[in-house]
Amino acid sequence: MKSQIIKDIETALQHDNFSEALQLGSRLVSSFPNDHEAYLQMGNVFMKMENWSKAIENYEKALAISPNSADAYFRLGEAYELKDDFQAARHQFQTARRLEPSNMLYAGHYGRLLHERGHETNNVNLKQEGIELMEGAVNAGEAEKIIKEQLALAYIERSYSTWHRHPENKDEFLATESEHLNYARRQVEMAKSLLDGSNISINNRIAEIEAHLAEMEQRKFSGYKYLLKAPAIVGVVLLLAGSPVLAVLLLLMAALYYFSQFKPGYLFNRTYFKNDYRDPFIVRRLDAMGEEMGRFTFFGSFSNVIFMKFAFRFVFGAIRYGMVIVMLPYEIIKGFLVNYDLVNKMTARPA
Repeated sequence: MKSQIIKDIETALQHDNFSEALQLGSRLVSSFPNDHEAYLQMGNVFMKMENWSKAIENYEKALAISPNSADAYFRLGEAYELKDDFQAARHQFQTARRLEPSNMLYAGHYGRLLHERGHETNNVNLKQEGIELMEGAVNAGEAEKIIKEQLALAYIERSYSTWHRHPENKDEFLATESEHLNYARRQVEMAKSLLDGSNISINNRIAEIEAHLAEMEQRKFSGYKYLLKAPAIVGVVLLLAGSPVLAVLLLLMAALYYFSQFKPGYLFNRTYFKNDYRDPFIVRRLDAMGEEMGRFTFFGSFSNVIFMKFAFRFVFGAIRYGMVIVMLPYEIIKGFLVNYDLVNKMTARPA
């Protein structure tokens, strides 16, 4: 008799026939007042009707009869969560898990709320424990959709965990190493493996991260225009002056510098952080020389001052161009090695 009433209640709930489900539930409780399962069914009816308070009342009656019912604690946790009492919900899920430690569904739901709490309080340990519990549920094949989505969100949040916060915009993260991109890509792939495509907001977030990763891999010229102009201008002047060999060499040097300074976005981001980046040696020497030369002063008539300043700038500019041309090969070689990761490619050995 009891099993038949339970089946009838489940059938009524499937068709959203709440009136019949309530009548059957009342009949079940009246017929079996000392059976905790009767109150569980009555609680399920109120859960379906979205009457969380009544559902909690009946689940607590079930626990009063059977204090070690893990299922009752779990359902009570669901009701508390829907009532937005997340602390109570975590406690109920934790108790259900303690009573049935092998039930990975209970562990998964507890881990889900534990991770949310860790996110709210910025507690790394709580977040990590929550992730591990949810992963256990997924690996055991016991994870419901809500657990998978929460775990996907955890992976998405973790994708930027190795990146640097922008020194000026604290809501933006910057990658400065290829490992940062690889780690983020792995987290995104794990998140995608948990989703069925129905959650538009999560999938849009993943698309944003993937676009950001692609942007970080794009190469763009990030060298110093002054270092590029010096050999190019001198090369053109020598070409016009009738020195084609030297002109071609300098123009080739300018082209090599241009292509050597194509950096992926993550390397370009190093310029935001003093600990990860400093200006090239040429630029540092030119800046130092500029400071030293800037100490000179000129005295005399107005016309003499104008002439002296012109002459000084011409000579100073020629010296700067000469320094750039002499030291630029070093920057070209360094640029190709660093910006194209040639060192690792040359030293990499096949497994």
